[in-house]
Amino acid sequence: MAIDEPGIYESVEGGNGKPEDIADMIRSKMARDFDLLDCSYYHDALERFDNAAQGGGTTSWATRLLDGGIPADEVSFVFTVLNPDPRERWTAEEIIRCGFLDALREPD
Repeated sequence: MAIDEPGIYESVEGGNGKPEDIADMIRSKMARDFDLLDCSYYHDALERFDNAAQGGGTTSWATRLLDGGIPADEVSFVFTVLNPDPRERWTAEEIIRCGFLDALREPD
């Protein structure tokens, strides 16, 4: 996966091409990718996407990253910090303390 390639939601097409329709399609795809229908935090907000978002799974975007050659430990870290439920998502302090980002620091 090259950095100059479009993002996973930038190529979504459909509907009549109106921005509102495209936004709804992207929301539905994200709801599938992050399995938001199984996340109680989003139930009320996702009622109108219920049919479009069925059959998702939290691993679809992660699988695409793995298939693209991204190391499993990096995908696992991103999967963890992108928990769709903000009540369970790590805080910035928890992310820093976990130590994963230490490898990205330049030596003193």
